[in-house]
Amino acid sequence: AAVVHPPVAVERFRWDQPRDDVYLCLCRLVPYKRVDLVVEAFNRTGLPLVVIGDGPERARLEALAGPTVSLLGRLGSAEVSGWLSRCRAYVYAGLEDFGIAPLEAMAAGAPVIGLGQGGLLDTVRCLVRGDSQPTGVLFPEQSVAALVAALEQFEAQRLWQQLPAESLRQWAEQFSPERFRGRMAAAIERAWGEHQRGLARAAGPPGSLRVVGRRRRHVAHADDGQTLDVHSELHGGRAVQRADRFIADTHQIRQLLLRVEVPVRAKPVFPIAPLIDVELTGVVLGSQAFGGCEVTLIQILEEQIGL
Repeated sequence: AAVVHPPVAVERFRWDQPRDDVYLCLCRLVPYKRVDLVVEAFNRTGLPLVVIGDGPERARLEALAGPTVSLLGRLGSAEVSGWLSRCRAYVYAGLEDFGIAPLEAMAAGAPVIGLGQGGLLDTVRCLVRGDSQPTGVLFPEQSVAALVAALEQFEAQRLWQQLPAESLRQWAEQFSPERFRGRMAAAIERAWGEHQRGLARAAGPPGSLRVVGRRRRHVAHADDGQTLDVHSELHGGRAVQRADRFIADTHQIRQLLLRVEVPVRAKPVFPIAPLIDVELTGVVLGSQAFGGCEVTLIQILEEQIGL
């Protein structure tokens, strides 16, 4: 399946500022973020770490923190942006499905040292793995030992010198709101095209609609002004409908069901005008096509073809 990543407000951050030797961890202080691993790793290495954020883990982390670790609590947006723009690297040990903060760090020119699992595999280009346009270093498992090894390699080889801030910012801009809008529009356009082609295939050849017990002939009008002969029939909990003339351009039909052929007690998905997939549960339909309200199958037939 195609993935459209959420947008990141990269324009908020300056990437061209002088950088300090301090490392930064920025997130909510909750258990799954695993800030305890980060704090313990910096206790072992003796490297300077600033932790920004608040949450139920704060007291425990303050008790765990060694002399090189500072917890600043919750800060304002401008202060957060300033720290991201001048830290040596952003450190993150949580498992995320995406992760906004690492991309904000890269937008501010900061390399990322993060867990090589989950969403960071999509957003962080690993230098030691040989990725093109690298943006940081990924460690393989959620453990203090793995993070310590990554920090020691980052320091010993001075890897930040191989991760220029401007290149990191260029990578982060691929996740900007403008890029998101373009990707989302393209994804919707592709899905809409596939949906229309599916409707055309499902409509089948021209025919007529017949209903035992309430046989009646009707005339329905399409948007192009042409008249369609329609017959209707309701029989055995099954509704079957076809127009005598199938219009290939489905946009021409607004108020007419092209084809419905579903057992009332099943849960299929079938097309109705204006081209919205609707699930049938029992004899009740819920659809935006009818103002978001629930209507019965009989009501749909009455409203759409004048039963």
